[in-house]
Amino acid sequence: MAAIVVILVLYALLEWRDYLGTQRSRYRQSLGQMARLQQQQRPDLWAMRASDAQAELLTARSALWRNVSAGQAQAEVRDWLTSLLRQADAKGSSVRVTEPEAAIDAASVQDRLPESLKSLRPLRARVEFNSDASVLLAVLAGMNDAEHRVVVDGLNAKPARTEMTLTFWFDLSATEKP
Repeated sequence: MAAIVVILVLYALLEWRDYLGTQRSRYRQSLGQMARLQQQQRPDLWAMRASDAQAELLTARSALWRNVSAGQAQAEVRDWLTSLLRQADAKGSSVRVTEPEAAIDAASVQDRLPESLKSLRPLRARVEFNSDASVLLAVLAGMNDAEHRVVVDGLNAKPARTEMTLTFWFDLSATEKP
């Protein structure tokens, strides 16, 4: 009989411990939710986040290429890439700049974009050149040091020939934006 009472007391203690553990975890969850809500209610936090986002947007916009038309943008990219390849002493180079099909047929997508993004257009470039490691490194360093952003979508470096697929984002607005 005493053994049954001891077992029942131990069972009750284990149940009580489980109940207290559940209550503790609910309390911690509630504290976390309250802390998040208090942070969201602070207006200075939102203002700080907005100013950080605005600074990031300005930084991203300053890294964009700028032109008034897609034709001028293609010519500028072709000239810049040709100059870069010449500086890197790349032999047998070819540069082809095109506007992606998705950008040509994107009138419906453009209608859904915010006004601040409607003037952005991608251009793709396919670059091929005879290279060794030093030429490839010089080309990549030139792209890295460029004042505007260049995205390397594909790189196929074989011992004698390198092929690169690049994306350039242009702001095709008529007026310069800071």
